[in-house]
Amino acid sequence: MSGQTTTDIHAALVRMRAGDPQAIDALIGRAYLRLHRLARRQLRGFERVQRFQDADDVVQDACMRLLRRLQVKAPTDPAEFFTWAAREIRCQLLDLVRSHYGPLGAGRREANVSAMPEPAQSESDRLAWWAEFHNQAEKLPAAERCAFELRWYHGMAWSEAAAVLNVSEATIKRHWQSARERLQAVLGADLPGA
Repeated sequence: MSGQTTTDIHAALVRMRAGDPQAIDALIGRAYLRLHRLARRQLRGFERVQRFQDADDVVQDACMRLLRRLQVKAPTDPAEFFTWAAREIRCQLLDLVRSHYGPLGAGRREANVSAMPEPAQSESDRLAWWAEFHNQAEKLPAAERCAFELRWYHGMAWSEAAAVLNVSEATIKRHWQSARERLQAVLGADLPGA
């Protein structure tokens, strides 16, 4: 599977540079299922957010963002493609929190109007934590961010992530561990598993 993903993405990139309009569809299709699993995982436990958007909405919007980016420029390699896809889902999740729970968000107004009591760790607190998580993931050093994105956002196996980045599994594991430690230090909490 690992070599196949890299080979498929590389072939689609070659087709894209040759002007094949179907190549972008192939790239989006490769990212869609991975991003959908991530969106479902991220939205689990946020009932108030799910009233506004579900995983399909989040992934659709992230894929539209990715499509606009791909229409402007082709990624240089599969690693850059996956970096772009991870960035777009990360930005979409952050925008979701801001749009619904920012100062003018419908979720913020709804919570104020209904004066619903908040549990000990409110959904708003959890959303703020996840927003900060995605912000901090964006700030990781490049090698750590790439390894983290492939594992966290794309759910790749060690061998698959290593193939995409053309490095050893040991290198991916080292960067992954370093990224997790860095995020845990900044966020002050253990990260959920991935």
